[in-house]
Amino acid sequence: MIGKQILSYKVLSLIGEGGMGNVYLAEHAHLGRKVAIKMLHPRLASNESLRKRFLNEASAMAHLQHPNIVGLLDYVESDEGLFLIMEYVQGEELDIHIRAVSGPIEEKKAKALMMEILDAFDYAHKQGIVHRDIKPSNILMTQQGGVKVLDFGIAKMMDDDKSMTKTGTQIGTVLYMSPEQVKGEKVDARTDIYSLGVTLFQMITGRSPYSGNSAEYEVYTQIVKEPLPKASSVYPGVSVGIESVIHKATQKRREDRFQTCQEMIRALKIGKVSDALSAKQQKNENQSWVKEKVFATGNSELYDELDSANQTPVRKTPIVKEKLSNSGVILTCGIIGLVLSWNLIGLILNIITVSLASSALSRYKNNPEKYTESSFSNSKTGQLFGIIGMIIFGILLFVSVANK
Repeated sequence: MIGKQILSYKVLSLIGEGGMGNVYLAEHAHLGRKVAIKMLHPRLASNESLRKRFLNEASAMAHLQHPNIVGLLDYVESDEGLFLIMEYVQGEELDIHIRAVSGPIEEKKAKALMMEILDAFDYAHKQGIVHRDIKPSNILMTQQGGVKVLDFGIAKMMDDDKSMTKTGTQIGTVLYMSPEQVKGEKVDARTDIYSLGVTLFQMITGRSPYSGNSAEYEVYTQIVKEPLPKASSVYPGVSVGIESVIHKATQKRREDRFQTCQEMIRALKIGKVSDALSAKQQKNENQSWVKEKVFATGNSELYDELDSANQTPVRKTPIVKEKLSNSGVILTCGIIGLVLSWNLIGLILNIITVSLASSALSRYKNNPEKYTESSFSNSKTGQLFGIIGMIIFGILLFVSVANK
């Protein structure tokens, strides 16, 4: 192909190879404009299904004019083959950039890049197009530090039931597939949102949440049945905010994910998922919060309804907090033990104080809403006095032995 001419473009060099075809750098013979030309492999051109997939990519790209999406300039069918003439972008694929240049991307930069990517997909979704094969290798990092989305080869028009695949067929790249893709169910914009959540995971941790060495069946099972691993378990230091965004985007049920890319953008900007959700989703989140509170407190009467005006959890009955048992005794024993720290009685009192305080503070830690702050303070102070008393006893004992 090198040296040949497609329309007014002279092919200069090969810049990429793929399963379906090669990508060449070409230049307009008169204007000097550089383009990328994607050619379907001649051996595949006779395959009707693959020809349709290639045309599908052209059709999808023709609908899209966005600064973060690689633009289509022309589609050519000739005796030489099938060609997509596309905008030429100087840069490298995101997965290569992560692996060879950046490693885990700094969180502030990762959020900015992901918001650009999300804006591109928000635009595509509004045009009725679902990408279905989102992954870092389909996102280009430009030399200017931005991003461009490419490869709409298996994109689907959301209002077109006559897609290239039927229900029950898996399509996409395994490590980034959503549960509904694995199960061969219908896809929609929320399918892309799941894959974007997995992509964000890789951007901030430097690796995919699933091992590329695992058997496909194992990965399928993990995607459908197991929660996505926590990003912080792979790369410590990941913030709670961005982890909550990934968690929300990669929920198993698409109803539990962000419903639009704009919701995910808002969550990244705010750094808090709940503030970015629609009223209906917020209600669902709050209901889950109520259940968690009931589980934590062990008292279903305290948190079991939502305020009708703002859909926030309210208490049916006021909370009457308890005192930590023995908190008064702990403080008293701690004071006496400290005063008598020079003799054996003081030591015994200090040991008892520290033991009782440890038990009380453990109960408070497990359920802080159940107990009063004053009883916690008494127990903590008593424990401190007991520890100081034991230290004093030890010092006095050491001095006594040394003098003998």
